Amino acid sequence: MEFLTIFFSGLLGLISPVGLVLDQTAENTIRSQFAKVEHLQVRIDNVPTYQLLQGKVERLRIAGRGMQFQGQDVRIALLELETDAIELDIGTFKRLPRLKKPLQAGVRFVLN
Repeated sequence: MEFLTIFFSGLLGLISPVGLVLDQTAENTIRSQFAKVEHLQVRIDNVPTYQLLQGKVERLRIAGRGMQFQGQDVRIALLELETDAIELDIGTFKRLPRLKKPLQAGVRFVLN
């Protein structure tokens, strides 16, 4: 019985609509910085989702292709970014959040 409880709570955490809304919001924010985007996908992995309110994200993945900067002839042909866990110090709202520990990420970036 405990196995079923753990399985279903994990399943609900994975398909939570909060995660989908968060992914879409992040994608729209990034997309708004460019004049043209051929493909953009953002995935924020965070279970349980309430940890985001504490400034914690398990993993962030961004994949983009054909991203044209606004008003410039610079184009990102390919962008792939994947981070490890991110912890932000969100104690005060008057300044930008700071990282609690160093950020570790893998990036593949092709610029035209």
